[in-house]
Amino acid sequence: MSGLDQLVNKSLNHSVAEFLKLLSSLDELLKEGEGGAYLRRSKGLVKVSSSCEAIIVGDIHGDLESLRNILSREGIPKSLRDDDKLLVFLGDYVDRGKYSLEVLYLLFSLKLTFPDKVLLLRGNHEPPPGLIPYPHDLPIQCRLKYGERGEEVYDRLMGLFQNLPHSAVSENGIFLVHGGIPISSPSLREIDTCGSELLEELLWNDPSDLISKWAPSPRGAGYLFGESITKRFLSSNGLQLIIRGHEPCDGFKLNHKGRVITVFSRKGAPYYNAKACYLRLKLEGEVNLEALRRSIVLF
Repeated sequence: MSGLDQLVNKSLNHSVAEFLKLLSSLDELLKEGEGGAYLRRSKGLVKVSSSCEAIIVGDIHGDLESLRNILSREGIPKSLRDDDKLLVFLGDYVDRGKYSLEVLYLLFSLKLTFPDKVLLLRGNHEPPPGLIPYPHDLPIQCRLKYGERGEEVYDRLMGLFQNLPHSAVSENGIFLVHGGIPISSPSLREIDTCGSELLEELLWNDPSDLISKWAPSPRGAGYLFGESITKRFLSSNGLQLIIRGHEPCDGFKLNHKGRVITVFSRKGAPYYNAKACYLRLKLEGEVNLEALRRSIVLF
């Protein structure tokens, strides 16, 4: 049985005591902050080294099969141990799929085993207490899997989500986030120490090619941001590209002349997208549209 097979099998068959122990270990690690050759974190923003190839994964939403497919294609966990490879997840690990807790168990296990080579960003489905998405079936899944201890697990997960970083930036100017950039185009320093309003936008905002500046989001939280907002944010922070998740699509979509790419990495209900994808991208040098398209892995 391969290392990945063992991880998947354990994620499917773990006990509530094992999961709670995993949460305690990860919570302690996250409170210490990211700190190593590949990842450095002060508060909410992680700085990523350019000396690695990044495997960038969008929304998973409880789709264990797609997650396993991606990890298998990239030879994980062996390649994390042997190669200069970084595994980046853009958030939304739970809800809308039947294996939310198994996905979390697998990802948390990888993070604890390779703390400097696995980056788990926060999505809007890893929410602050006052901004719960709908539908939010994680508490139901906790009760179904763990019985009378399900509420305890859910409360512990919600606490852990508050310690996940919300965004990352590479040395060559790639901004990684779940939702989008704030419409005020704040500095990276402001993003690092952001309060609840900026956090909402980082987790909920979406790009639009139909507007120039911004508009209220039909999601009921966050905003739509236009190309002028993207240009200002990239220019003022010395960045070249935004990579984000959050929006269902057939694998990927490009906005704002290719300077915003959406990555969607799960399949099946309720989206029924024909394709999913992830990116295989070297975090060095200039990223043009041709290089970006070469980095896309559809499945």
